[in-house]
Amino acid sequence: LEVHFQHPVRRVEALVTSSRRTILSAYNGQAEEIDRTEMTAKQSSRSLGIILPSEKLSVEAENIHKVTFYTFDGQLIVDRFKVDF
Repeated sequence: LEVHFQHPVRRVEALVTSSRRTILSAYNGQAEEIDRTEMTAKQSSRSLGIILPSEKLSVEAENIHKVTFYTFDGQLIVDRFKVDF
C-alpha cells in the first residue's frame, strides 16, 4: 500500500492490523528511504477467526513525500491514519 503526498509532511502514523509482519517506510522526493518502523507483534499460528495483532506504527522525518506499508503476502488493515505537516 502506498500513499503519495501532494505537499511534503513530517510525520505519519496509523493503527495497523496485519496477519503478517508489516513495515512502514517513509521516502523523500528522490525516492530515498528516510525512516522505517515495523510491527513488533508476532504472527499468530492459529487458524482464521482469531483477533490479529494491532500496533501503532509511525515514521517521522523532514520532507516525507511517500509512505509504504509492506505486509509480505499478508492481509492488512490501516486505521486512524494521521499526517502532520
